[in-house]
Amino acid sequence: MFSVDPEVPSSITITDITQTHVTVSWEVRQTNIVNDTSVYYRATHTDSWDSVSATGASHTVTSLQPGTEYQFFVKITSYGKSASSANKTATTGNVVARQPYFVLNLPYTQYTFVKMRNLSFTITLTSSDFHMYCARF
Repeated sequence: MFSVDPEVPSSITITDITQTHVTVSWEVRQTNIVNDTSVYYRATHTDSWDSVSATGASHTVTSLQPGTEYQFFVKITSYGKSASSANKTATTGNVVARQPYFVLNLPYTQYTFVKMRNLSFTITLTSSDFHMYCARF
């Protein structure tokens, strides 16, 4: 007997994570009976889910907020019945800090900054002709 019960989407993966979008991919074997596929998502600090209609086995969710943890799941509907994947969590990238500015005055030629946990960098000035250097990160 032919079953119209949709298969639960499996192997949910989140890739191509940027500051404002992610790509959600999944597997489903019974593609011949799928009527509708939707990707649901929400910021983990909210209760409200948004959804977008999807075709195929992946969809890029856009207009996300930078540096925010999101939950995603895929829902497949077939002939009035539906099946949903388990939730998958991903965090969008952070915006590169626009401030602060550091003004570096010579005669020092090397500066080391520790801005965030596990992030440090060194600026080495090679010319003594500069009187001031402004670093923005």
